[in-house]
Amino acid sequence: MSTECSVLFQVTVRTSLSQVVGVVGNQVELGSWKENCMCILKTDPQIFPKWVAEKPIEFKQGTKLEFKFVILDNGKAIWEELTQNRKYRCRYWKVILTAEWNNYEGKEIVEKRFKSSVCLNQEILSQYKKPKLSDQFNPFNQASDDSEDSVDGFDSFTKEIAKRDYSESSESEEDKKKPVIEITKDSEFSSLYDLYTENPKFRQLKNFSQNDILYEVNEDPLIGISDEDSLLISTFYLPIIVIKQSDGSYQRRNFQHSFSLHLLFGVQQFKRIWFGLPIVLNEKGEKITDKSDQLKQYLSQFGFVPVFVNQECLDYFNQEFCTKIYQPIMNNDVSITKLAALEYSDHMQECFKKLNDEFFQDIKTHINQNSIALIADYRLLYLSQIFVNHKFTRLPLVIFYNRLFPHIDNLKLIPFYHDITNSFLHANVICFSNYKTANEFLTVMKEIYQVEYHSFKGNLAFHYYGREIYIKLKNPGIEIRACGDHRYEIPEAIQNKLDDKTEISIVGVDTYGHQSGVELKFRHLFKFIKETDIIQKNPHIKYVQIQLKAFEDHDVNEQRISLLNQIDQINSFLYPKKDNYFIKLIEEDMDSKNRFKEFEKAKIYLQCKYSGRHDFYLQEYIHLNKMPIALISDSSCYHRGFQSIVAFNLFSHQEFKDKFQNLLLKVIQNSYQFIQLHKLRVEADQLIIRKNQTSQWIENIFIDAKKAISMLKFAQISLRIQDGLMIKVAHNLKFQHLDIQAVSKAYQQSQKPIIIIEFETIVTDQYVIDYKPKHFLQQSPHLKGNEEPIMIRQVQQDLINKIKDLSKSCKVYIVSGGVYNELSSTFSGYNVGLFAENGFLYRQDQLQWNSLFNLDFQCLIQVRKIFNQYAMKTEGAFIESKESSISWKLMNQDEHAQQLIQDVVENVQIIVERYPMFQLIVGCNYVEVIPKNLNKGMILEIIMQKENLQRGKLDFALIIARGIKNEDIFSHFKVITQSRKYFSENANLFSVSQGLVPSYANYYLNNQQELIQLFKTI
Repeated sequence: MSTECSVLFQVTVRTSLSQVVGVVGNQVELGSWKENCMCILKTDPQIFPKWVAEKPIEFKQGTKLEFKFVILDNGKAIWEELTQNRKYRCRYWKVILTAEWNNYEGKEIVEKRFKSSVCLNQEILSQYKKPKLSDQFNPFNQASDDSEDSVDGFDSFTKEIAKRDYSESSESEEDKKKPVIEITKDSEFSSLYDLYTENPKFRQLKNFSQNDILYEVNEDPLIGISDEDSLLISTFYLPIIVIKQSDGSYQRRNFQHSFSLHLLFGVQQFKRIWFGLPIVLNEKGEKITDKSDQLKQYLSQFGFVPVFVNQECLDYFNQEFCTKIYQPIMNNDVSITKLAALEYSDHMQECFKKLNDEFFQDIKTHINQNSIALIADYRLLYLSQIFVNHKFTRLPLVIFYNRLFPHIDNLKLIPFYHDITNSFLHANVICFSNYKTANEFLTVMKEIYQVEYHSFKGNLAFHYYGREIYIKLKNPGIEIRACGDHRYEIPEAIQNKLDDKTEISIVGVDTYGHQSGVELKFRHLFKFIKETDIIQKNPHIKYVQIQLKAFEDHDVNEQRISLLNQIDQINSFLYPKKDNYFIKLIEEDMDSKNRFKEFEKAKIYLQCKYSGRHDFYLQEYIHLNKMPIALISDSSCYHRGFQSIVAFNLFSHQEFKDKFQNLLLKVIQNSYQFIQLHKLRVEADQLIIRKNQTSQWIENIFIDAKKAISMLKFAQISLRIQDGLMIKVAHNLKFQHLDIQAVSKAYQQSQKPIIIIEFETIVTDQYVIDYKPKHFLQQSPHLKGNEEPIMIRQVQQDLINKIKDLSKSCKVYIVSGGVYNELSSTFSGYNVGLFAENGFLYRQDQLQWNSLFNLDFQCLIQVRKIFNQYAMKTEGAFIESKESSISWKLMNQDEHAQQLIQDVVENVQIIVERYPMFQLIVGCNYVEVIPKNLNKGMILEIIMQKENLQRGKLDFALIIARGIKNEDIFSHFKVITQSRKYFSENANLFSVSQGLVPSYANYYLNNQQELIQLFKTI
């Protein structure tokens, strides 16, 4: 299959007679950014001011284009004044890119030829590798996407079909020469299929996958944060400390922890309300309990709302649940020895929900139509579920997770882990500070909920029950205003004198915690001191360790004593008489201003962390220091765009030693600051910090949240309960619960009714094994000798009886994707039309089974040989064979499995390309070869056409199906009902989905019991 993409460029620009317009870009076909080699556009009086390329340009599918339009005026080039290049990724067979001069927005007019999942080639195969987020991830901007996934795009196709005049013919001369297929009321389904596929207007609908239906507008609305918007921010503790004076008055002090500090300054330009537990100290610095109205009034003037919770519940939550199980797991700091003696109690989950509910009670009174909520603490994740439970389904919700997401095996140690993961799925935007964390999260979502991420308008995203959930991969940054006026406040003359002083300061900032890395850092330092004599020969080198303690931290005394012992050991080794020191420890009470001063004068910043949490202190240091030198562990979550930092392997002392020694020598020799390259890198990093401040991050995530909500304006959001969890479902505005009595009345009044049931809707969880399945051996040679038993799914007897009764007075069809054996065993002796394997095999009027069309089974025979080779070598792999298709499935889904699937695809694709009747479908754990031009939606129309020929236009149709994979039935039914080709003017048409899910159906039933009730009634 051809993988060329034909692109035609068009731009609207007014020019003078001497000017010519062209397009130049990063590809050879576009001149490789050379003006004299650009692609010239043409115009004429009929289309001016539009300039169009003389002919389309061919690119490989997946090519990433960057380009600009250029005006040539007597040899002088006038470029578009855009801050960045236009970008486009070639995806479709033919596309026209239209734009206006100096306007970055553009549109694409698409002519699609193939589904992206069909006939994979080597370039497309790469997308089936194990999802891995590159540090250089930079998704290309796309024009407005009117893709097959778009409901609006589908509706436009529906209208096009509805307007077609089928009496007119658009056949080519070659088509007219083909023999005409005569269709009568006695025509077989195979003849109808041949006519259907011969129709030049035939269009095969897409194969639907899980969570594939979205409700969105084609154009991004112009959305920003307005003065009416109210940002509701929730953190476990408020970002300030309140000092209660002896006279009862209050004073406030900002948190010294950087995230709270910079978030506090970052939201100052927005209208916001901040919710959290208050921290109140007396004048001695002791924590006290204060739940008075006076405290509320004092905090309200700063936009804070204190949340008061039961102290006993809070202590139990912090000490028993958070410290012992929740915090270690959510930090990926799981030790079997620590958890071995842990006894889980249901009271933990009760406290978790109760604390979150206390927050909700204070938040709900502030929620209005302009509210946007941010949950910025992992201990408040359950808040999102509470919002949904109380019907706040359209509240724009953002979750920021600033830590390494736990591995799935660790997460499952929490008995109610499903509640935690489900909480993320209620959000519109989920923010992570690094790629590794986001990748772990998406891996967990894929394993638990079978959702796949994709690129969507510059974001990572995934579909879930009709909604698009954005994944933001950007560090919050620091807010420059939070650092005050400290940067470069020392006059240059004085600074030069300070630089001449002998003291060389090294600084590090850590918190108490198992993943802080401070213990390992001092072990590296101690070993470095023993192996080298740099510190001994230069007593003016001092190390300042700033140790911060969070108020929620518990049981840190052991860590603190260990840290003090390490510091004393190092100092004693260097100075046995204790007349000097190398390491100076400053604990917890340091004000942020004092920390900034230490950063200004420090020559080197040293960090050694295990975790993936974002380090704001590093950015503070780079911003505040005139010539920052940073040595950090590569496992730390530093800003990936920084160039001036030096990283080392956390567990390689030799690497630490070499790099630390190199930096120290350069500082001692006063040579490092004169290296021009480092100066340029520092300036670039400081520019990055200034451009990516916390306030900008806040504005972006809230705008994305508002966009996500606005894109659901064409959908209704309902709630369904699944496995005890509440799920938000976006569905069609007209998608209603089926009125059984109305259907019964319409059925009783009908003269020509038809009922089509997808087999999945009537089966149960019970099954029997057929150890000697029958096959069409003469038609399916790839099944010869295949004595593998097959599973026959069972149907409720009540449903079978009702279908049998209905078939006496109404034409009933059963359509299945499964093997024909289970339909034969279930409906033996019934006057029911049966279609198996998506319609390839059919039976009508209790006659024998027939195939809808002939296949070249040589393809399946050769594919089976390859599948057998891989199945024999691979644990957990098995083959599933049908009359018309064959699939290779793998139970494992690790990274090796993904590589193996890719290897299978590469070998099978070579065979499939030789047989145009087949296509290759690849999933996350399977490879399948199936016939082209065959799906249940097509079979639905063939059935309608057959009944129309035999009985005339129908006046009642009931279509019932279940599951996203059967949405092709509803989507095709939507098309043919618009055309009214097979139905009378006043026909009653019901498309019914089993379960409240995103669907193209018009109605839904909650469960099988309601389906039985429907059949009983009609």
